[in-house]
Amino acid sequence: MNYSETICAAQQGDPIAMAKLIKEFQPLIINITTWGHSYFDEDRYQMLNEHFIHTVHKFNLERYL
Repeated sequence: MNYSETICAAQQGDPIAMAKLIKEFQPLIINITTWGHSYFDEDRYQMLNEHFIHTVHKFNLERYL
């Protein structure tokens, strides 16, 4: 996956690009959700997804290219 193109498309409002990013990073988000706990917290999972979307929108691609 070319992250720079996908991030750029997601920042411009492409819901398919954002869904691809969320799907790609979902295992990490789930791992962070359950880290330190023996159960899956749905509220924490939702909060991390929202934070991920916010971070994608704020990510400065020019700085890292």
